[in-house]
Formats: sequence, C-alpha cells, structure tokens
Amino acid sequence: MSGSQIKNSRFPGPMYSPRGATSAPRDDAATPSSTLAQLLQELLARFSLALTDEERAWLLGQVTEDAAHKMGARINAPQVVAEMCRALQTLGWWICQKQLTGYGPRRARFAVDLAQGMLPALTELQQVERAEAETADALRRLGDTLAPARRDAGAVLGAFRTGKATLSHDQEAVKAAPGAAESRPMKLLTAKAERVREGMPASLLDDAGLTGATVDTLVHKSAELDALRDRLVKHRERAQTLRYDLAAPAGRVHRELKALAGFQRKARKGDPRLPEFTSSLARKAKPRVRRPKAAKSPVAPPAPPAPTPA
Repeated sequence: MSGSQIKNSRFPGPMYSPRGATSAPRDDAATPSSTLAQLLQELLARFSLALTDEERAWLLGQVTEDAAHKMGARINAPQVVAEMCRALQTLGWWICQKQLTGYGPRRARFAVDLAQGMLPALTELQQVERAEAETADALRRLGDTLAPARRDAGAVLGAFRTGKATLSHDQEAVKAAPGAAESRPMKLLTAKAERVREGMPASLLDDAGLTGATVDTLVHKSAELDALRDRLVKHRERAQTLRYDLAAPAGRVHRELKALAGFQRKARKGDPRLPEFTSSLARKAKPRVRRPKAAKSPVAPPAPPAPTPA
C-alpha cells in the first residue's frame, strides 16, 4: 500500500512490518458502519492492560478540572471522541508494539477509558437532541397549520372593541400565565376571541367571518402549542446540562488526541512508513509571526509664537 493510499483510507491499517517486525494485522473491523460503542469495545480489547489507580491519578493530574472544562466547552464532545477512536484504530498496532515514541499502550488505555466513561452521556445527548429536533419540527408544523386561523381571527377581532380595561386584564393574565414569551400573542388572541364570543351572539360573530369552530380550534391548539413549547424547553435544558457535564472529559480526550497526533507527526519524520493521521481537531499549531512595528513618524516641533505687534 502506498503512502497516498494510507492517507486517503478512512481507517488505514498496517499492511507491512515496520522496523523489522514480523507481521502487522489490518484493522478491518473498523468500518464506517461501526457504532461508537462497538469501536470502544474493540479498543478496550486491544489495549487490555488496565491502569493502576496511581497511574490514572498521575495522568488525570496533568491538567486541572477547570482547564479541561474550558478546553472541552469549545469543542463538540461526540466529534472529539469519534476522532480519538479513529486515531487509536489507525495507530493502534504501532502503539501496542511501542513503535510510536512518546505515546504507549498505557496512555492509549487511559484515553479509551475516558471515552468509555463519556458513552452513557453521549448516548443520552444523542437521544435528547433527536427529541429536540422532532419537537421543534412538530411545533413549526402546528404553527403553519394554525396560521390561516390566526390570520382570519386577527382580522375579524380587530374590528371589535372589547374595552381598554378588558384588554388590559387579558394582557396581564397572559403575562402571569406560565409559558414562553413566544406564546403570548397566541394566548392574547385566544383570550380576545373567547371574550368576544361571550359578549355577542354566535350568529353575528359568524356573520363577521369568525366561526365558533375557528375559535374552538384556536383555544385547543393554543394549549397544544404550550405543551410543545414546554417540552422543547425541557429538551434544550437537558441537552445543555449534558454538554456541560461532558465538557471536562471531552477536554481531556481532546488533549490526548492532540498529543497523539503530535507524537505521530514526529515519528513519521524518522519512519515515513508509519500511517499518517490527520484531524481538524489536532492540527499542528502555526508559529506566530511577529510583524515588525512600523517606525513612528517624527513629531513636528511646535510652531513659534507669532510676534506681537509693537
């Protein structure tokens, strides 16, 4: 396999024996259809040497919890875990054979344990995000369905006066009711429709273009809209909590990913047969180029005072 083939392969596996080794198995098990849980189980089997409490404590102590949380808050937790699994699948054989100087099987097991510990929260986050998207879509579709009724009711009710005091009372009741601020226009329209329907004959209201069925639809769908909005808020709050809890371990995994990528780049300089691993989350930092400061223009001396007339 050529170097370009290794670079372009999704999960490149060793097909040759570096540095005089006898064999190097290929990672055919890692396919795009493999789930994250399956990948982690494969990596746990590969890096089977468990860490001692002392080793784990030392590795955890290399970065503080606050620093790890700051690093993890800026990245996508599922993405960094997937990239770490891909890196370990790509370089796993060389790590186990201690052919990758600087990053050995014990540290690789530490990274796998971190990712394994994140798996339950990642699974729940995926479910919550899916439920959030479905709820938001249902809310949008219900709003589109109600748009004609809201437009007709608004046009008809605008022609009726319910009294300033009554309208102010409805507004205060809507503000005091629980629910998102986005639902207030719908609630106010529904309250006004019920107020008008109670104060005038149904035949006249129907004659004006607002049927009782339309008012009933607004009343019932308004409650359904509120329920969907409440559900959407709960999904968003739960997703936010999960992302916060995942930030610190994600930051630690990101640190391991960057370290592994850095050691791999250094090792390839001595042995170009080592497979190349690239990731947008572990790019080599570009050196900062200091631009020369522009020379300051000389300050003109102040003009001499004008002579005073004699």
